[in-house]
Amino acid sequence: MPCAYSPCGRVARRCSSCIPPPPGLAHSADAYLANVDERYVVDAYNSLSIEGYQVSDALIERVAKQGWNSEADEQDKKDRDALAARGYYQAFQAVRTSIVAILSGENSGKIVRALITAGTANCLRLLSLPVF
Repeated sequence: MPCAYSPCGRVARRCSSCIPPPPGLAHSADAYLANVDERYVVDAYNSLSIEGYQVSDALIERVAKQGWNSEADEQDKKDRDALAARGYYQAFQAVRTSIVAILSGENSGKIVRALITAGTANCLRLLSLPVF
């Protein structure tokens, strides 16, 4: 079977030259986080659009900058797209905080486990199910 990633057409198990090396850890945590932050609006737009939400870059940026308030603004209270954008922003921030911890040398397995546990607990709270 030819290697799907290789123009040479050799069998994958014999063609290690066509598999790129792993990226490894970032040399600069600040540069890595700047790259993560730079991608936020595009990533949020793509993710939310795939889910069927009608969002714009402006809405995503407004939500991220705390310009969305369901308690003070009646339109925000009714706007499910803004709610989705806010939820995405909160999830993004949780993942970003985890990245900072991992880049600071904390145990990545424990960080990811805590992130998944917190995400599951938040989903259960939203569904009004007991959190164990």
